[in-house]
Formats: sequence, structure tokens, C-alpha cells
Amino acid sequence: MDFSLKAIVSPGGFHDVYNAKGYVSWGAGGEAVLRYRLNKAFSFGVGLNCIVAEFNHSDNGVGSSSLFLNMKVNFKEKRKFTPYMSLSFGFDWYDMLANSFGETIWTNPTGVYAKNPFSMILTPAGGLDFPLRHGTAFVEARFDYRITDLYLPSFAVGYTF
Repeated sequence: MDFSLKAIVSPGGFHDVYNAKGYVSWGAGGEAVLRYRLNKAFSFGVGLNCIVAEFNHSDNGVGSSSLFLNMKVNFKEKRKFTPYMSLSFGFDWYDMLANSFGETIWTNPTGVYAKNPFSMILTPAGGLDFPLRHGTAFVEARFDYRITDLYLPSFAVGYTF
């Protein structure tokens, strides 16, 4: 078993591309994954992340959280680093409220309503692991894709215990 923590930053992306509702001017967050290693090449686990994004260069933003399954494949180990690919699949929810009748109590600045705050997510990523004396540091490029409305390329750095 191993446990990894990562910091995520995004230079921007799109929200609701099909309806041209908004541009994400930046995003930032964190992620934690508990993973079981089957062998040197393959591992799988479960994770949780939280991301805050600002829309349309305003002071308004929205937070979202995800609970997901993660699969990771390490390629041939090198002396100094190991390239890898990973894929996360799960559910994302906006941090907003709705009452029991499904009426909106709060909406974010992009007009996303709390009546349907859940969405499926898919996050492909690729990166490099750098083995250290204790644990592993890593860098990765990723693409956070919320099936209904968010397309956010991101970069992450982290540490695996």
C-alpha cells in the first residue's frame, strides 16, 4: 500500500464548451490517493480531490470535490525516474446547497444550479516518478474532464509515502 498527496494547478480551461457559457481563468487544488500495488508495474486505489476554479476572470469561483478510482501503470524503471500513465474515474460534486424539494438555494456565478450538482469525471494523466531514499516525488500532466461541463488541463506535483 502507498499513499500519495499532490498539489494541482491549472492555467485555465473551459466550462460548458457546448453552450459557450464560460472560460475558466485558473484552477488550483489538492488530491490524496490510497493505492494498492499489485506489482512493480500496476497499482490501483481510491482517491479524493478538491479543486477551486475562477470563471471568466472575475472574483467569483466555485469549488468542486471528487471521489474516484485510480489505476496507474509504471513503465520500465530507469535509474533516475520512472514514466507512468494513470486514469481516474469517479463522481464529482459542486460545493453548493439545495433543499429537499430540489429548489436552488445557491448558484455559482456560471449559472450551474444545485439541482444537479453531481457529474461523472474522467482524468487521464501521465508523469514521472523520481525515487528518493524514503518515498517517491512525482510530476504529472493531467486533463480533468467533468463529463457534463468542465475541461481543465492541469499540472501536479506530489509525494508518495
